[in-house]
Amino acid sequence: IGGNGRARVGYEPAPNLNRSTLPPPAEAVTGLSRVAPSPKPRPSATPSPPAPVRTARAASAPSTATTPAPPRSNGRARQTEARRLQRQGRTEEAVAAYRDAISAYQDDLSAGRDPGGAERGIASSQAALDLLEGGR
Repeated sequence: IGGNGRARVGYEPAPNLNRSTLPPPAEAVTGLSRVAPSPKPRPSATPSPPAPVRTARAASAPSTATTPAPPRSNGRARQTEARRLQRQGRTEEAVAAYRDAISAYQDDLSAGRDPGGAERGIASSQAALDLLEGGR
């Protein structure tokens, strides 16, 4: 208990702001001189490696840059469109787009294109379709 009769739990007195223990501030720098750039660059301690020699590719060599990517599933594109329509509140159009997506996924599945992705796309499109049709 302190001198005033109150308990001081977790109390630390505030520092005396009139007496500073900090050193005085450094003198301000008034003018900085500019350093002129050197007329020649200084040589580096490690020499730079020689530039690689570029050669033309043989005409018969296949280029991976021109190989087209496999086509993206039309079901996935239709499902993405259906989600967008659903978020916009355009329910009738979203239902039609989900049905188109399911049909496209079934085409992918029968053609053997990404069967796992097609099955997941059918399931998620059907779930969204059930949700939309159940809410009417």
